[in-house]
Amino acid sequence: MELLTPTDTHSRCPYKGLASYWSINVGNKIYEDIVWSYPDPIPECPKIEGLLCFFNEKVDAIYVDGKLEPKPQTTWS
Repeated sequence: MELLTPTDTHSRCPYKGLASYWSINVGNKIYEDIVWSYPDPIPECPKIEGLLCFFNEKVDAIYVDGKLEPKPQTTWS
């Protein structure tokens, strides 16, 4: 978390609640709103509280169980 900088960006999901966003500075390059989380999700989703999510579309690579995941092509790409 010490590498992340909170931003003023928020979004709301009717199924999860209010999301907060963070940016990261890597190699003197700032990646805006690349991480989001639900610090206080709605009561029906307590297991996601505090977990961090990265935009797959905005990172170089994501590995799951040692396997490279394909980069999705979405509106956030």
